[in-house]
Amino acid sequence: MPWLVTATPVELASIIAQRLGLTGALGTVSEVEGGVYTGRLVGTPLHGQAKAEAVRALAGREGAGRAGLL
Repeated sequence: MPWLVTATPVELASIIAQRLGLTGALGTVSEVEGGVYTGRLVGTPLHGQAKAEAVRALAGREGAGRAGLL
């Protein structure tokens, strides 16, 4: 169940995770309206505390304890 967790835009992170054979990716989410990037973010960049919170939430959804996190 390895995941890529990065501040990189999630669209790019997902491609990298797929090519590396990982389960999935978490990354910074960009706003899209009508199929066009607005240049704004949805929420905050996935960095620092936001990344830690996202990893904890992922572990809860995936049923992984601390031992399952690298």
